[in-house]
Amino acid sequence: MTKIDDRDKEWFGEQITEINSSLTLRDLPENEKQIWRDVSEYYVFGDGSIPVAPVPHEIRGILAPFDEEMARRARSYLVSRFSR
Repeated sequence: MTKIDDRDKEWFGEQITEINSSLTLRDLPENEKQIWRDVSEYYVFGDGSIPVAPVPHEIRGILAPFDEEMARRARSYLVSRFSR
């Protein structure tokens, strides 16, 4: 049997948290679900051509390249928003 180390447990826990957060969208009214579909399509599944060139890198926030720090902050934000 393959041994699961702490990094694997942490990664798995993050995935479960994100899945659970996403599942909360399932019970929203249809018009609210459509808003989330549109946001996801644009920011997650879009072609990445969001025009950010004029915005200084240090203030781009969520539009900056996604690094480990940004991922941690995004997870924290989503968990706090969906936990209400």
